[in-house]
Amino acid sequence: MTDPILAARIYLVDDKPANLRLLERYLGRAGFEDLASFTDGRAALAAMETDQPDLLLLDLHMPGLDGFGVLGALREQVPADDFLPVLALTGDVESDVRRRALASGATDFLTMPLDAEEVILRVRNLIRTRQLHKIVRARNLALAGEVKAVEQALAEAQEIGGLGSGEWDLVSDRLRWSDGALRLFGVDAERLTHITDFLALVAPDDRASVEAGLRATLDSGRPFGLRHRL
Repeated sequence: MTDPILAARIYLVDDKPANLRLLERYLGRAGFEDLASFTDGRAALAAMETDQPDLLLLDLHMPGLDGFGVLGALREQVPADDFLPVLALTGDVESDVRRRALASGATDFLTMPLDAEEVILRVRNLIRTRQLHKIVRARNLALAGEVKAVEQALAEAQEIGGLGSGEWDLVSDRLRWSDGALRLFGVDAERLTHITDFLALVAPDDRASVEAGLRATLDSGRPFGLRHRL
């Protein structure tokens, strides 16, 4: 069975061709084949406009646009709900450089001179994290699609049956009503954003029982049911 981690697309960005060849050799021996090498950070960013790597190995100290500049550009280029791990390459062991890189978006570090085993271990760990993120993201999108489908079905059922429904967020004290409920109330959503707005629509003779039911549910957590006029 093929290791899915080895199928990952990896970008290598370093202004020194010798370093790129060394990384290519280490990764190639470990079974990684989908590699793209760049000696210019701007070229790597341009390629990412139409390509989606799973990992970026990035030299921090380069002429022109250095690694910090690339990290800054990635914050604008990579969607907020995506995760692109960046393995920073540096010969600088000073903690200030590491902190600056982490603050700029680097995920992990490799210190020069490179150790082949350490390179492969860190690369595999970051790619595994990227793949887990993609799985979670796909599940969240699927759940969002299911929620939209349920909401659409509920809206259609309420329209057919002349029904309505609403939700009360106790933290924000905001109400959200279905289109069916708003049709029954005969008002716009903007006029029914708080519980007091709803209670104002309840017939005066029924208001006390509705308020008592709400208080009982808030105190006990148990549901209540009643009929009232508007």
